[in-house]
Amino acid sequence: MKRIVNNRPLCFATAMLSIGIVLGVLTVDNLALKISLLAICAVVFVVLVCIKKTKRFIYLPLAILVGAVSFFVAQNLYISKSINESHTTFSATVDSEIFVGDGKTSFDIASIYLNGKKLSGKASVYFPFEIVPDFNAGDIVEVEGSLVSDEFLPLDSYFASSFSKRNTKFCYATSIEKTAEQNPNVMLAAEIKLKKAFYQNTKEDTASICIALIYGDKSGINPSLYNDVKISGLAHILAVSGMHIGILAGAVAFLLRKLKMNKKAVAFTVISLLFVYALFCGFSSSVTRAFIMASIFLMANAFGKKKDSLSILSLTAIIILVFKPIALFEVGFLLSFTSVIGILLFYRSFNYAFRKTGKVVSPLIATNLSANIMTYPIVAKFFGVLPIFSILTNLIVLPFIAFLFVFVLGSAVFVLILPISSILVIFDYIFIPLKAVVFTAGSFAVASIEVKALGIMSIAYYVDAVVLSRFVFLSRYKKAIIVSCVTAVCLAATFVIELLP
Repeated sequence: MKRIVNNRPLCFATAMLSIGIVLGVLTVDNLALKISLLAICAVVFVVLVCIKKTKRFIYLPLAILVGAVSFFVAQNLYISKSINESHTTFSATVDSEIFVGDGKTSFDIASIYLNGKKLSGKASVYFPFEIVPDFNAGDIVEVEGSLVSDEFLPLDSYFASSFSKRNTKFCYATSIEKTAEQNPNVMLAAEIKLKKAFYQNTKEDTASICIALIYGDKSGINPSLYNDVKISGLAHILAVSGMHIGILAGAVAFLLRKLKMNKKAVAFTVISLLFVYALFCGFSSSVTRAFIMASIFLMANAFGKKKDSLSILSLTAIIILVFKPIALFEVGFLLSFTSVIGILLFYRSFNYAFRKTGKVVSPLIATNLSANIMTYPIVAKFFGVLPIFSILTNLIVLPFIAFLFVFVLGSAVFVLILPISSILVIFDYIFIPLKAVVFTAGSFAVASIEVKALGIMSIAYYVDAVVLSRFVFLSRYKKAIIVSCVTAVCLAATFVIELLP
């Protein structure tokens, strides 16, 4: 009992921090509202401090204050570093491969120097086909054209994603000239080498899936194939997430324990390897969440400390949101955290309900159902469709994907060390079962259903889900009353909004 109750401060702090960020967004364009928000938080904090019985709640207004301030700081820093040059010349380092398609050629740049001053972040450069590139990744180029920063739109998930990757500038170039030739950085060089090895030695579909498994980069996947993947409910296996980090951490820890390494050495070694892998994947929100959680788990296990998943998840969210508050509006962040919350809240209940299906099948069903429950409002809002065969396809594929991911990653490391990439052809055959499942699910006329965003009812959905979970110690009668009241209030609010002009 005590361990579960101790979840509350961190969970409530995370919720208040998120509310503070949202309030920061709502007051962002009004100085008076900003000052009022900060003043109210300060007053509530002082009042709570002065009253003996409420001192233990002082972290709540403090969390709201931190959330709002972190957002204001992020906004001001972004605006101060924004640029809007309709025509200029600057130098930069090519920070990606050269992509050709959609009527244009594009690439990313970093280390951007304008008028002798280095600009923060990265930018995407676009130029017409008639300009034939004579440069490669790593080269320094001089670019002439317009250089513009994206408008600061935190509620736009695309902007939030770009903000997280620090790639919020774009340039439409009229001319590009290579000024110096140099090798790309280690991470980019390894990525290019791996992509070349897979595409030269395996079929295009196989290569694109392997690269997605390793990096989470789905840009090379054929649109038709990726549509089948989404319809089959397996898109999550191609986005590096907690599953991938967990598989990697488990595999490496298992090998190190077989080598008789002590717990502390295993923890530090695994964390170091996970950091390098997360760096390769660009520290996306899902990867960052999984890396921090895995690191805390490993350290707690190494030093014999009590582990609590809900507290660790809350602490992870706080760390990310304080330093990157706009992540709260990124789809990857929302899906990553809500899916894990769903598993923590409902996994035990579903696993017990499906216990008769066996020790292998029951956990797979429970994990899939509990994760999908909490991600439903987000999926409905941003994607508008739900795959019908998700549970079935995951039951078939997930036991196989752990082996596949480790094998693909191990082969990638082998290819980077030794110039023997011809062995990769084996993946054309290993991937046959996965492709068969994807193509079969995608071939059905009714493989997914359209769903509508819940709007304000999303609040009721999540509050009700938490109330009904095992972490709320109330009788069924009291839970039913709370769920009914919250649902009724949100329904009334939805009805009022619908009536407004």
